[in-house]
Amino acid sequence: MKRFLSIAILAGAALNVSAAELTDSVAATIADHLKATGKATITQPAKLNDRLRPAPRTAESPAAETAERPAASADAPRTAGGFRILVFSGNNPRTAKNEATNRSELLARQFPEYATYITYDAPYWRLKAGDFRSYDEATSALGRLKTAMPSFAREMRVVRERINL
Repeated sequence: MKRFLSIAILAGAALNVSAAELTDSVAATIADHLKATGKATITQPAKLNDRLRPAPRTAESPAAETAERPAASADAPRTAGGFRILVFSGNNPRTAKNEATNRSELLARQFPEYATYITYDAPYWRLKAGDFRSYDEATSALGRLKTAMPSFAREMRVVRERINL
């Protein structure tokens, strides 16, 4: 099918046929072929095939006329708007990643109740801690972190972020 279309397009270009005329003639040829044989072979990548295939239906979910959004899986974290504490942000290509990792380990030892998140957004490595729903909650945690780690206190601040619930 692809080969046929490619040959038809090249032939049309060689004959100086306009694009509209070429499209009509190719469509007519394809339609004639379908009428004559009743078959069409479509070749497409396997990944596209997987995306186009509908999700398997289960006995609990009968077929519906309208498409519904699938429910969130239990494994996927739910997110919401909230706050985190920015503990470290550095752009030194030689030391920033190690510094973020070291501070994350130190923070995890002293405050295991706060999840840590290391991200790389070129050229910055950042370490953020906690999932706080309110600014007040994040500010009180920031005070505890600054008291426990005074050498890093100058860099720490509360930032708005999508948090895991």
